[in-house]
Amino acid sequence: MTLTTTTVTNRRYKVTMDHQHYASGGVNGVQRRLLIGGATARDYFHLGQTVLLLNSTSNIAFYNETSGQSRIFKVQIAAYNTNTAVNDNNFVLNVEDIGPSGAPA
Repeated sequence: MTLTTTTVTNRRYKVTMDHQHYASGGVNGVQRRLLIGGATARDYFHLGQTVLLLNSTSNIAFYNETSGQSRIFKVQIAAYNTNTAVNDNNFVLNVEDIGPSGAPA
């Protein structure tokens, strides 16, 4: 999933990913990666999950913009340490301006 938005210089952004995931079996975990402008900003690991999560799982990252421009926020999902297929359902990616950079998290 990707989201493109224009960011503003010297602002702090909160990036939230809400999702449910399902692995088809044999997987010992799910890896989710947030990329901003092609660079990895954060990795998340959910270990020991092989069935659909009944409740949404949320991951949050913070990003300080140093030069406002069109930014691509992207999420990648994969099985962790295996080639088992993983599906992500009900996915929401939200980018929120929360104030000037250096603001409390």
